[in-house]
Amino acid sequence: MFVVTGIFFNSKKPLQTNLLHFPKPFRWIAPENHTADTKFLICCGGVMIAGEILILMVLSLIISTFMFRYGDFFNPIAVAVSALLPFLSVMLKMVLPEEKQLHQFVKVLTLCGLILLSAEVLVFNGKSLTTDSNTTILTVDDITFEESDQLKKQGDSLIIKGDCEMFLNTLPQNAKGFIFHMNQEINEDARIFHVWMDMEDDNFRYAYQIVADTYTLGNENSCMMSFSPYETLYSMKLHFAQIANPVTLTEIVAVPALPYEFSLLRYLILMTICAVVAIIIQCRLYEVAFDWRKPPHLAIVGMMVMLCTFSATQFYDVVKVEDLTEYEKDKNYSWADPYAQTFHALNNGRVALEIEVSPELEKLENPYDNSARRESNAPSAWDYAYYDGNYYSYFGIAPVLTYYAPYILMNGKLPTTGMANDFFATLSIFFMCMALLSAVRLMTTKPNFLLLLASLPAITACTGAYYCMEFSDKYFVAVASAQCYIALTLWLGLWGIAVKKKLWKCLLFAGSGLALALTVASRPSVAISAAVLLPFFFGILFRKSETIASRMTQAFSFAVPLVAGLGGVMAYNAMRFGSPLDFGATYQLTVSNVNANHLRLSLLPASFFHYFLQIPQMRSSFPYFETNCDHLRNYGAYVYMEGVFSALMNPFAMAGFLLMPTAYKRTLAGFRQGVTNRQRSVALALCFIVPIITAWMDFCMGGLNLRYICDITPLLFIGCVIVLLRTTDVKKKMYRYILTVILCLLSAFLIWVMLAGLRDCMLLRRNPSYYDTMRDLLIFWH
Repeated sequence: MFVVTGIFFNSKKPLQTNLLHFPKPFRWIAPENHTADTKFLICCGGVMIAGEILILMVLSLIISTFMFRYGDFFNPIAVAVSALLPFLSVMLKMVLPEEKQLHQFVKVLTLCGLILLSAEVLVFNGKSLTTDSNTTILTVDDITFEESDQLKKQGDSLIIKGDCEMFLNTLPQNAKGFIFHMNQEINEDARIFHVWMDMEDDNFRYAYQIVADTYTLGNENSCMMSFSPYETLYSMKLHFAQIANPVTLTEIVAVPALPYEFSLLRYLILMTICAVVAIIIQCRLYEVAFDWRKPPHLAIVGMMVMLCTFSATQFYDVVKVEDLTEYEKDKNYSWADPYAQTFHALNNGRVALEIEVSPELEKLENPYDNSARRESNAPSAWDYAYYDGNYYSYFGIAPVLTYYAPYILMNGKLPTTGMANDFFATLSIFFMCMALLSAVRLMTTKPNFLLLLASLPAITACTGAYYCMEFSDKYFVAVASAQCYIALTLWLGLWGIAVKKKLWKCLLFAGSGLALALTVASRPSVAISAAVLLPFFFGILFRKSETIASRMTQAFSFAVPLVAGLGGVMAYNAMRFGSPLDFGATYQLTVSNVNANHLRLSLLPASFFHYFLQIPQMRSSFPYFETNCDHLRNYGAYVYMEGVFSALMNPFAMAGFLLMPTAYKRTLAGFRQGVTNRQRSVALALCFIVPIITAWMDFCMGGLNLRYICDITPLLFIGCVIVLLRTTDVKKKMYRYILTVILCLLSAFLIWVMLAGLRDCMLLRRNPSYYDTMRDLLIFWH
């Protein structure tokens, strides 16, 4: 191909070989001032092919001699990529001699291809180094086990249906690992299951010690575990737990080392990273400032926003319409989720839910006391609001009005909570990205383009939309709805402040006000984040350069939809609980008496620790960290606690929080719409102050929960990104710029890795093999 291509281009225009600058030993191929001909092309191609064959032969020799191999040497695609790049480099230099940047880029990529091909053998498969190639197949007859309902023998296989253990007492002494040949039926019920091994050797002769721990989907060869016995290996004890579908174990192969496996996915990902980094360095893209007036910039940012938005599809709860429950007005839906029940009640002219109240509950003096309910054995609807002999939903009505009602009326079927979560979370990702862009436009000057792009996946992954879809229950519907509408509030509000035309301002402010009312109707505590708009709104109201009529028109554009929406919410509250400001949270029938909760200033330090600084909990298997709940046990009263991933444990957020004082040292250029630096400074301060206040209120009134963390993340993370953009100077502190970009990308990556460990949630239900793929990609040393 190289020769044919060279002859073709040479026929169009003579190709000069003196541009190639061969090393001295190879200059005989291309004498100076020589024009490429067939002989040159054949010699040049032959030398490159010989070099590539030599490299592959050396690597193959290492694999065949010093590694335990269970499959092919190399992936053909990886070899093709690495082999074609040198030819491409030579051809480009002859055909396009003036494109020096392109030459350098391909040369760097060629070198990266060679290094990564070698690294895949020598580094990522270092666990396979051994000169022993003897394997032992352990069949069912070699396994000692106690047959039960959880573990049964069927022919030459073992059927594992639940938690069980088995023993391997006759083992080859060269064994350093096991390959489990087992299969689990892959369907909607398939889940990764837990496998771990205990070992007895000369170090612990009479006591088993855990030596390996993992989760796996159970596909063929997907579960491989290594161990390193001291001197004599006596016995191995295998544990299986958290079995969803029956697992068929056919045999276990004892191997001297885990087998060599070339990972095409890892190779292509690393090559892509190398290519992107090379382009950024070659073209000095790190110096480019984002310009709102340039269509290419807007197009690239738009593509990144859409990519972030479409990432939500990995969590979708895919349900066929025909599998949904038909809705009929006269039926009883007491089994449905609170939002469907609320719609059904409103559709029948009621505000109370159609749930029967037990006589035992009505007789209780204090039905909100969980201890009293238990003592009297009073049946009750868990986590509903009980007031004046009726059940109500204390969750916001916004999801009912903006999703459930339209969907049911259009389709005649009841949607699932997963569908509602997907709808609101997907919109919240898009609105959140747009809110960030509007904030960047208003509160920064010449933001770095690449850092802005890197911040979009970070804020997408860390804000909470993924959590809402991952857990996908009735509690997260309100959270997803609140995040959706607060992001829309901030986007339209900040956009309206930045535009020139008064008509557009009024329309955007009206949309922002309506979105804020829907935020209150979703989750009132989240609406406090709209306080970041106040400095700019006050600036408009007191701007003497505009007429009073213009200022009042803009103010009423925001206020009228907001007041109308809040009026509807308060009227709905009054119809249910007798007070327009009562959302029903104090009437919950839940784990504790919510009326015992009240604001206490003494809980401010604890709330800051739990919501912002609590470190993740380590776990024994990949991904090695997870949500955590560190109970301090000195709150002075009961506090509801669940595991969380606190806000500042996202690396980019911690960097933004720590650099906040530095952001105030930078003087920004004035904004032409009358926005002052004082307004920007106050707004930036509110991005950090409001989340702290919200966290304190949530902790006092509700406790600690991942849902409550989502109340503070939208505004906090916008503030963190603004700080990073304002404090990053490529020319003065390149190290800070590089570190900041890495932290943004690392933040998104860590969330995706952490979600891989949640076996019963939507990501793994939607993509069952995601865990095994991610583990094998990252954990290459055992």
